[in-house]
Amino acid sequence: MRTAYTLVCALVLSTGACDAAEKWPERAVKIIVPNRPGNTGDIQARVIAGKLSAKWEKPVLVENRPNAEGVIAAGAIINAEPDGYTLLAATTTMVAPNTHYSPQKVFAFVSLFARTDLFLVVSASSPIKTVRALIESRPKNYAASPFGQTIAGAELQRSTGIGAVHIPYGSEADSILAVVSGTVDYTFILGANMRSTVLKDGREVGLRAVAVLGNVRSSFLPDVPTIKEAGIADFRTRLATGGLVAPIGTPEDMVRKISADVCEIIRDPDTKALYEKFFSEAVCSSPEEYAAFAQSLR
Repeated sequence: MRTAYTLVCALVLSTGACDAAEKWPERAVKIIVPNRPGNTGDIQARVIAGKLSAKWEKPVLVENRPNAEGVIAAGAIINAEPDGYTLLAATTTMVAPNTHYSPQKVFAFVSLFARTDLFLVVSASSPIKTVRALIESRPKNYAASPFGQTIAGAELQRSTGIGAVHIPYGSEADSILAVVSGTVDYTFILGANMRSTVLKDGREVGLRAVAVLGNVRSSFLPDVPTIKEAGIADFRTRLATGGLVAPIGTPEDMVRKISADVCEIIRDPDTKALYEKFFSEAVCSSPEEYAAFAQSLR
C-alpha cells in the first residue's frame, strides 16, 4: 500500500530523492525539547517520539534543553547537521519573530503536532473573578515563564494598558507557585495544568481561570469565557502550539516524509486520547501550513 508520503513524493520530487527518503532513517533520530521533563511540551513530544520510533523501527530519542526562552534548544538545532537526524519540538514563541534569530531563515518547518489552550489565571483566594476586575484592581506584577506565556503577557499589556511588571520565571510550575503564594497577581498557564491546579471535582484549587486566550471556549472548561468575550476585543489571540522543525537546508524529501508520518500518528485516535488527558488537541499540518502559521505571528 502506498503511504501518503509516497504519493506526495511521487508528485513533487525526483525518484532518486524519494528512494533516499524511503531508506531514511538508518540510525537514531533525536528530538530536542525546550521544556523540562514532565512539562506539557515534553509529554507531547515524547508521545510523538515513541510512535515515530515504532513506525521507523529506529530509536527516536528526546533530549531536554530547557530555559533561556528556548534559545538553548534553538541554538542546538540551528547548529545541527541538516540531515534529518536532529529535530526540534518548537513552541509558539520559538517560531515567532524574536531578537535572537529569524525563524524563517534557520528552520525547515515540518509539521505542527499539538495545540493547547492557554488560560489567564489568578489565585483562587483572590476576590477577582473576571478580566475586567483584574484590570480594575491595578495589579502590580505578573509571572510568565518562557514560550507562549511571555507573548501572552505582552499582548495583554498592549490591548488593555495594564501596567503590571513582568516577573520572568524559568517554568510554568514556578509561575503557578508565585501566584498561589501571592508573590505575583496573575499568570498564564497551559490547559495541561488546569486539572491539578484549577479544578478538582468541580472546585477551584489554587488558581482561578478568568479567561481562555483562544478564539473559542475550551472544550475542557466551557464555562471559562474567551478573552474577547471578557471584553478585551483588541486582544490578538495566541495559541500555544507544538511543532517539529529541522535545521534549514534539510532535504525537502525528508521534511515531507517526517511531516506525513507525524500527521499519520496525529490522526490515530490513541494519540488524540492521550493528548486530551492533558487538555491538548492533536493537530498536524503540511510544512507550508506550519511556515505560514509562523509567519502570521508577526
